[in-house]
Amino acid sequence: MNGINRFEYYLKQIESTLQALKSDTPVGEQLLHANIRTPFFMLESLARIYSNISKNPWFDKLKDQAKAVEDAIGVVDHYVMGKATLSTVPDIPSDVLDNINKHIPEAYQQLEVLMAEKNWLNGKRIKKIRKKLAQTEWLKEKKEIQALYQFVEKEMDEIIAFYQENPVFTDMENHVHELRRKLRWISIYATALRGAVQLTETGHTDPSLEKYQTTAIVSSPYNQLPEDEKHKYVLLFDKKRFYALSWMIAELGNIKDLGLLNEMIAESGHTRQEAWNPPNSMNDALLARATEICKQFFEENHLAQLIYGIGKN
Repeated sequence: MNGINRFEYYLKQIESTLQALKSDTPVGEQLLHANIRTPFFMLESLARIYSNISKNPWFDKLKDQAKAVEDAIGVVDHYVMGKATLSTVPDIPSDVLDNINKHIPEAYQQLEVLMAEKNWLNGKRIKKIRKKLAQTEWLKEKKEIQALYQFVEKEMDEIIAFYQENPVFTDMENHVHELRRKLRWISIYATALRGAVQLTETGHTDPSLEKYQTTAIVSSPYNQLPEDEKHKYVLLFDKKRFYALSWMIAELGNIKDLGLLNEMIAESGHTRQEAWNPPNSMNDALLARATEICKQFFEENHLAQLIYGIGKN
């Protein structure tokens, strides 16, 4: 599967969802429930990759276009899920939920306007993307895999440098959330490349990896990478270290979600203790937990050893 087919795989998912939209239901609600955010994530990730390994500067524009939609859906999801979670908290102050309710229609409207103005809803944007992809000069498979190796290695070096600059987390958004974003891209690349990345058993017996190999992580559908027998060359990831990466992403995600709920409460003028105080929910405890697990993960050097090499089928 070459580059254009990878893009087409996710473009078809987006196109199918958009064509199935009903006129009697708000567009934003339909997009959120259809989980169209995932193929936009994948589209953005492919654009990030090919903006680095190809000679076509247009991929930077595609990356920004996909990111704009993904971000807009993320804002909607942030408030909708925040409301759903906080609504289950006994005695939550009504003005906390009122403040969230105020943001939800605004977020939906911004998403709908973006989708219309950028020609996603009428199909013109997808048609233009396909035209640009058809004009792109794609690398041969072996050179592409070598370029992917270098790209992912560079991304991981940047993640390690980011952590080394911020070993103690003091900010939920700029430290915890930002590191999780960076780690998550590595995982998303592995899926978006549709078989060009494969997990392999390396045979090592590093005991520090065992704590990450939980049933939830090992059996997660997000960790079952696509396979494509047509690939002659593949980028190999150490399976256990990939699971360790996935564990980190999930754990930081849980911490981030609680932290953002705390911030939602603060926006309404309440103290966090007044409205939301289950064990370990306060941001200082959350930041300490994030600092602890990241210190361990990076000291164990799992990210730097994630790439096992290039395999040949």
